[in-house]
Amino acid sequence: MKVLDCNKPLAALVCGFERGGTTLISEIIRQHPLLDSGFECGFLLGKDPAEFTSIQPYCNMLKAGWGVNDSDLNNYICESETWLETYKRLVDKSHIIVNKETWIFDKTPKYMQLLPDVLEKVAGVPCVVIVRDPRALLWSWVKRSPWKDKLDQWQEKNLKANCDRYLSYGRGWREAIEKGFGSQILLVQHERLCCCPVEESKKIFDFIGFDFDPAYLSFLDKRYSNVHESQISEKYITEYRQHFSEKICHTILMHTAEFQDWFWTGDTHSLVDDKKYSDNQKVEVSKCTISHGNWNNLESAGVQLGERRLSESRELNQPQLDLELTSQAPSQPSFAQIEKDLLKWRDNLNKIRG
Repeated sequence: MKVLDCNKPLAALVCGFERGGTTLISEIIRQHPLLDSGFECGFLLGKDPAEFTSIQPYCNMLKAGWGVNDSDLNNYICESETWLETYKRLVDKSHIIVNKETWIFDKTPKYMQLLPDVLEKVAGVPCVVIVRDPRALLWSWVKRSPWKDKLDQWQEKNLKANCDRYLSYGRGWREAIEKGFGSQILLVQHERLCCCPVEESKKIFDFIGFDFDPAYLSFLDKRYSNVHESQISEKYITEYRQHFSEKICHTILMHTAEFQDWFWTGDTHSLVDDKKYSDNQKVEVSKCTISHGNWNNLESAGVQLGERRLSESRELNQPQLDLELTSQAPSQPSFAQIEKDLLKWRDNLNKIRG
């Protein structure tokens, strides 16, 4: 997209699942000399700027993450009559933003859940949505919770609720596409960004209208500790395999199959690494490929301006799967069977949708 001066200072929105890679994208974008941001913002969660001071925890996070105080918000920033004026005043008062002529971006994961309403408030502002395999995402949530060492209890009490939360964010994105905001949205897969950082990062900068330099992929001046490495890493893509049993993975995939395009298969790896299983129970999947390009620019498939429903786009762009089993656990559902179940479920769903 072409960056529009009339939207200054707001260059872009960044949203997605919490712990799903939004801060990673924030660090990448922030390396550009003409772009900057505090931590999370959240202005667009309210019906107008004045309502923001009552929206928690976002109001408190903005004060800490952008370097403003109650007086700045109540007596100046949130008295704005337009959303763009709100962002201009935020830049004026922020102690984090040194260059007052810079472009900023608003990184707020929750925008994804409410995406149609959010994008309607800032017409023409590009939005980068980052998604992640549900198994990896749920492990990222669990490992920071009291359930980390109580996975059986978590599976019984919280797994379904976590999957429902995943679905609610996905549905927010899908509704925005169906309502005609496709040309304003770039969908990025976290795993693909980690595996192909130059290619995927260039797409992000091209989309928001700024030049890209591979040097932006080194974060020597990280602003926030949420990004653990000084550069993009594949380290956390499949960390869940050391912790989630195949049964838990199967359950997660079945609950979130509505967004099976976001399941990450990768290339030649063991899909059952849980130490509770012996070597001859592990399932090795080779030549496992998936086409990720279909959702990068969904608007090009004819869904922009509401002319086609997202389901039509998916029917034209289904992932390509090529599975070859070298061994299989006799007492546990194999990954191949999981994939068969999901593909059958998808085909039945497409028949229902007509």
